Amino acid sequence: MLRGRVHLFFLLFLSVSILPAWSQTITGNIRGTVTDPEGQPVAGATIVISSDSLIGRIRSTSTNQFGVFRFPSIPIGLYSVEAKLDGFDSVHSNKVEINLGRTSNVTLTMQMAKSENVTVKGETPIIDPQNAGLSTTYTGEVVANLSTRGKWWSLLQLAPGVTTDVGDSQSSEVIAFGSNRQSNSWYVDGLDVTSPESGTMWLETNPDVVQQIQVYGVGTPAEFGNHMGAVLNVVTKQGSNILHGALKSYFQTQALTGVNVRVPDSEFVYHRNQYYDVTGQIGGPIAKDKAWFFGAFRTTRDGYSPPGLAPEYGAVLKDDQYDGKLTTRFSAGQELNANFHVSKYNDPVNAAPNVAPSAVVGGTATDVSWGARYSSTLNKTLLGELGYSGFKSHLLKGSATGSLDDPTFLPPDTHTGGTTWPFEWTIKRQQVDAKMTYYADHFLKSQHEFKFGAQYAYGLADTITAYGPNGTFNLDYPGIVSYTYYQAPFHYGAISHDLGFFLDDTVTASRRLTLNLGVRFDHNTGGIPEYDLLQVGTPSITSIGNFKKTGKTIPGTSERVLWNIVSPRLGFVWQTRADGKAVLRGSFGVYYDHNVTGNWESPPPELPPVQITACGSTGCYNFGQNPWKPDARSQKLKPPRTLQYSIGYEVQTTPNSSLGVQYVKKDTEDLIGWQVIGGEWEPFEFTDPFTGRQYTLLHPVTSSPPLTQKGNDPGIFPGSQGLRYFQKYDGVIATFTKRFSNFWTLNASYTWSRSYGLIPSMRSQSQNGPLYTSGEGSDPNNFINAEGRLQGDRPHMFRVQLLFFKLPWNLQTGASLDLSSGRPYSRQIIVKHPDAPRSIVIMDNSLRHSPVRNIDLTIGRKFLVKNRMQLGFDAEILNLLNSGQELQFTTLVLQQPGDTFVPNQWVQPRRVQLQIGLEF
Repeated sequence: MLRGRVHLFFLLFLSVSILPAWSQTITGNIRGTVTDPEGQPVAGATIVISSDSLIGRIRSTSTNQFGVFRFPSIPIGLYSVEAKLDGFDSVHSNKVEINLGRTSNVTLTMQMAKSENVTVKGETPIIDPQNAGLSTTYTGEVVANLSTRGKWWSLLQLAPGVTTDVGDSQSSEVIAFGSNRQSNSWYVDGLDVTSPESGTMWLETNPDVVQQIQVYGVGTPAEFGNHMGAVLNVVTKQGSNILHGALKSYFQTQALTGVNVRVPDSEFVYHRNQYYDVTGQIGGPIAKDKAWFFGAFRTTRDGYSPPGLAPEYGAVLKDDQYDGKLTTRFSAGQELNANFHVSKYNDPVNAAPNVAPSAVVGGTATDVSWGARYSSTLNKTLLGELGYSGFKSHLLKGSATGSLDDPTFLPPDTHTGGTTWPFEWTIKRQQVDAKMTYYADHFLKSQHEFKFGAQYAYGLADTITAYGPNGTFNLDYPGIVSYTYYQAPFHYGAISHDLGFFLDDTVTASRRLTLNLGVRFDHNTGGIPEYDLLQVGTPSITSIGNFKKTGKTIPGTSERVLWNIVSPRLGFVWQTRADGKAVLRGSFGVYYDHNVTGNWESPPPELPPVQITACGSTGCYNFGQNPWKPDARSQKLKPPRTLQYSIGYEVQTTPNSSLGVQYVKKDTEDLIGWQVIGGEWEPFEFTDPFTGRQYTLLHPVTSSPPLTQKGNDPGIFPGSQGLRYFQKYDGVIATFTKRFSNFWTLNASYTWSRSYGLIPSMRSQSQNGPLYTSGEGSDPNNFINAEGRLQGDRPHMFRVQLLFFKLPWNLQTGASLDLSSGRPYSRQIIVKHPDAPRSIVIMDNSLRHSPVRNIDLTIGRKFLVKNRMQLGFDAEILNLLNSGQELQFTTLVLQQPGDTFVPNQWVQPRRVQLQIGLEF
């Protein structure tokens, strides 16, 4: 804790001393050049930009000796740019679109004064000549009018190079350019909403308040650290000088729901039990040009039963969200933005005929987030920002009825009593980010845009759990034997501190060549705090079980993780045409993963032993299992690392469209998983009953057990030579973008890729989430046939998003298309040896799920009611082709050649969602 306070004090001191800035995750930039008719730079011209997105509406600056002007870190939106200078006609460029994290290039030519008329210029080039990376932006028109299925991250999963290891928008997890699901950074309005324990997105956002979305997966600058996948960024709406708002309702019914899957021996198909989603928002001025407000709410009820389950057992998700935002301007160049978010929801699980109501799992959760950002423009070459933000989430998961009875399981599928593994989970994150932007026009004979700053984040995760509400779980085979498992309740979790410093330099080396140079340093630490030793009893410290403190504590382990890492970044943009409408760009970077505490926090210190009582016809017998014990060498973990390379070409084919192709290569190593060291092993033979192929497996000699700990490689045991945790990704990405103009827009992409390696969660159906308490990879036999295509690998992905407005009868329509390869899975088998625990072994890793074939279609119309008030009606046809692709299997283990994989999750069927909305 002292280390964290020192870090925070140092960062605050640094912030005050350098008038620091915040991470540029919510704004964009304008960079322009003013020349005369001979192509010579015009210095001293006054440049004025205006937009409804700007509080105060206008900003101004002047051109330097090179005729260059800049407006950094301005809100996204549509701008006009005007240049004025005595002796010249004024000239202005309209429809300058500012997108998230991108620089819009504006080129103006001023004519010698002949009249008072203002020359009007069309849209700016669509290509960003300052950025060597690859990013995808979904603008406001796309977000507002394409189907998001009630989840804004469904658009992210359709970006070039991005996929998911589940599908059908049923999970927010993202596999970006081959990297694992916990390897992305998620931002909402500048707040890093990445869970410190899981590395995944934690806070949900109302899609109706989303203004723009960005996926930044290749060539990200040094400002962005702690990711090997992509920076996934969303900015929400804000107030304005005009009062505006909306009230919308979305609903689905069983009558508008199709059938795509029928389960053998069951009459039940997918059934829509309940669905409505009501959202409202309002924004406007508190004081015109000085203070704006924005507020929104959302209430959702989403209930259905999947194929094979009677409708009365389907769970209903209940989610209520509230958002607020304040935008203020104290004086010219001084702004403060603040926001908050509250979400209260349940975490339901479907019931079943053989599961008692008390044994059904239910959960309730509350998420709260907050943030504030101050920006100061000191002069036209110096900008500073400072931000503070954080979030807290609290989840209770136990019996849906509140039962604290001991759970009992009677195979194959009967559950009585309470629930197994109830838990109370708390995660927190607080962060301070500081940055300066400085323009140096004469440094080393080049123009430079320096960005430098510091970032600090504190993360906490704490779970209280046990076998059951009283530490007990019963397994009963009536008339044969019954088992009682007991383990005292316990805490597990971790605290992390991440301190980073970065420097980025965008160098205009010549009119055609721009260099992106950067480096960052990160100091990441993590440890397990001191926890109360718990026992079963009352008064309880939680509502999910009878757990109380003993009055004793378990010492923590400081610095399980201690990383000091340097990440260089290098990129270039070469304008192959003088007009800047074709560029060759390339990048190289070293990227390190989050300090994801779920990788190493388990097993915790002094994990309680498991006591087992077996009772049969001959009496009862007691025996126990010794849990894993952390070893001191587990502290020497290295951070997972990716080397990323890219080269690409983009050309502007028309004033509003561009075509590009990009090659991306990534080499990843030092993933964190189980490590098996030493011990004595005896080989034994096993024959795969499906193929007849013979394997040599290992079982441990109990008198000389191995050391099992967390590490960066599988360890040292017979056959481990050459084994290592690694990933390799190669991808070729072709894109076509037509920005919104003439009432239509189009994004299309094709990705060919190969994602290959050996990851710690080799037997999982998902691509390497944190291991937590899983023992996957702690058995040398797990590594047989484990190297291969990864779970998120989809060699071919073709995606299209299309919008048309002002069709006949004033209709508007949109379509979203996803045609992708199915992802891999493996056939596994349980191998039993009389002298050793069972092993789960991969027999075949060449299998693939069915391909993705999905089209979502929207069609609607708006009617003018009065003045600015519009009434809208829309219909969304989701899964137009009624695809029945399976997404998950009950298990990947097949024991006999007659066994088959049984799906337990599918794409939801064709269904129509209706929307009615009022906007003003």
